[in-house]
Amino acid sequence: MQKTSKLEGIIIMGHGSKSPSALATLREVTAKIDDAYDIPVRLASLQFNRPTFEETIDELVRDGVERIIVMPFFIYSGIHVTEDIPIAISGIVKKYSHIEIVMTGHLGADTSIIGVVKDRINTLTSTARKPGSTGKLLPHEIESKSYEIIHESYPGLGSESLESEVKSRIMHASGDLGIEKDIIIGPKANEIVSSVTHGGPVITDVMMVMAGISRAGLSEYGCPLFCYIGDEDVATKAKELSMTRAATAIRKAFSLHEGGIYVIGNAPTALEELCGAVEDGSVRPDGIIGIPVGFVGAAEAKMRLMSLDIPWITIKGARGGSAVAAAAINAVIRTALKKD
Repeated sequence: MQKTSKLEGIIIMGHGSKSPSALATLREVTAKIDDAYDIPVRLASLQFNRPTFEETIDELVRDGVERIIVMPFFIYSGIHVTEDIPIAISGIVKKYSHIEIVMTGHLGADTSIIGVVKDRINTLTSTARKPGSTGKLLPHEIESKSYEIIHESYPGLGSESLESEVKSRIMHASGDLGIEKDIIIGPKANEIVSSVTHGGPVITDVMMVMAGISRAGLSEYGCPLFCYIGDEDVATKAKELSMTRAATAIRKAFSLHEGGIYVIGNAPTALEELCGAVEDGSVRPDGIIGIPVGFVGAAEAKMRLMSLDIPWITIKGARGGSAVAAAAINAVIRTALKKD
């Protein structure tokens, strides 16, 4: 993902290791996190490896970054998290008085990590069939079994309502039953279904969201599907305005479409741009599915979305992503098809 010139950056802070494979793993993690953001994400190590924390800070400062978010990539809240990293930060603040540095919480016993641990254990458990095990199920039966598990956990989601479809499909796409409580469906969300049945355009922030949307379902109603992030004029304009390409692409969509459904699954900046245009009255979408992912700006953009008097669907907090956003609009399409 090409980065735009921003004043904010992220550092993934690792312990460091003499093992090349350990360092390679952390580099891979950092690269994947980097792909999720429109701002620079860098790796730093406390010891053994380079770049060091100070070297990484120096690089970000040279790139014009003025606010740095440090993420301690540690399971435990030991001395490195409670003392070593804060001491390193205080030293940097003295060196660069104009730089703001904030530190997130460490990994800890997060629910997502528990899920990864369970997945690893489940690959080696004995012959007893586990809930959700694919066994000898056929491919189409695996999906049906997944929804069966979801509806066993949430019996109220077995209906054909929009809420049931959206929540079920998001839980399926995210593999997270606990996400149900954070899925918020606005009071006017059913109007998004009406937009589909009337052939309204669907606009996405990134190509990954576009790729996950059911084109067959949209074609039933003649709904065109657009994404402008790859356009050359968008890249040029983004650079000129020091905006992210995603936000610039959404701005381009304003000039080309009246109404429409906007599906945001990756870039908080795209959702912020969209909310601002709705607030100043220059744009009136048929609906917004605003589910950008990330620890920087995503939760705030979603809160802004929920204050708008238009149809919307979102997920509180940092969770979201392209697959989840696509699942939400596919739920809308499926609801429309059921009504016919």
